[in-house]
Amino acid sequence: MSAIAKRNAADSPHPGRGSARIHFDRGRHPATRLPLLEPGAQGEPPVCGGCAFLYERAGSHGARLKCRVRASKRRPGPNLQPGFPACQRFQPANDQA
Repeated sequence: MSAIAKRNAADSPHPGRGSARIHFDRGRHPATRLPLLEPGAQGEPPVCGGCAFLYERAGSHGARLKCRVRASKRRPGPNLQPGFPACQRFQPANDQA
């Protein structure tokens, strides 16, 4: 990693790496390309881990988290992490089990 890339990674307040961080720094979600959701009344911004659109997709190296709302209809989208900031299409997951 170049010195500039290391500095930019350290300066970013957002999680993820590479293209995911670039999208977050631009205020967009990497999977949906929609604007990020602003913090609610509680002050804590919603995260992908609490969204109804998040699902696990099997892969050759284990399960990956993906979003059903994605920018590309041909590809499954980037791998997500539960702590990623949510986009404006965020829907709270129904925790009934």
